[in-house]
Amino acid sequence: MKIQIYLAHALTDASEAYRARMIALRNAIEAIPNVEVLRFAWIDGQGTDKTVENIYQHDIVRATNCHLFVAVTDVFSGGVGMELQTRCKMRRPLRVFFPKGQKLSRMITDCIEYHRLNADSSISHSELYRISLDTMPAPIEYTNDDEIVWEVSDWVRQHWHGRPSTRS
Repeated sequence: MKIQIYLAHALTDASEAYRARMIALRNAIEAIPNVEVLRFAWIDGQGTDKTVENIYQHDIVRATNCHLFVAVTDVFSGGVGMELQTRCKMRRPLRVFFPKGQKLSRMITDCIEYHRLNADSSISHSELYRISLDTMPAPIEYTNDDEIVWEVSDWVRQHWHGRPSTRS
């Protein structure tokens, strides 16, 4: 079984150049050993997959069931925001990337922080915070897509032990 990664990014308001860049990024992430990138309802250059009856249900299932959720936030996307919020509520592994010099909405940073700190009361606050920093770190500023690939590769190296581990 491979580690399943969901790469979330804008589509509706994204330029063709941005979409092409995200396809290249997806391919680079998928080239990491033992990784599968889950597809969403948009088919490369062809619009929406006509076999998908409900895009929300199709994509949110992938965003919630993957081993690692990766969001690239260069271009605003309501869908990415919905997927990210759902993932944060689950307190499952995620990485959020934003370009150097670009502001990131406090709604995103506060959502991560809120769900990192508000969870099962049976876990001590210090232990919860330590676990959560690996699972849900602060958003990562980047300058090029190679940095995203490196961060994802690093996560995979730390969590692949012959099978995916989603403990953190």
